[in-house]
Amino acid sequence: MHHPPDHPNDHPNAKPMAGDGGLPVVNMLRAKTHLSRLVHAVESGAVAEILIARHGHPVARLTSLKGPSTGLRFGLAKGR
Repeated sequence: MHHPPDHPNDHPNAKPMAGDGGLPVVNMLRAKTHLSRLVHAVESGAVAEILIARHGHPVARLTSLKGPSTGLRFGLAKGR
């Protein structure tokens, strides 16, 4: 399976977590070392979110603050 260059599953310690929709799980040390890559992967939409684990147990979730763009806005934000 081909991933974008900064996809979190390209890192040796990232693995899909069973029962959680296959979200990538990255250990704390790897997350600290590659934080900018992980943020880019989430920000670019390569992955929806990344779970960060300590001692193999997920403890935090990295997600984008902006939601998916729907494209057209039908006057809802007019004048703002």
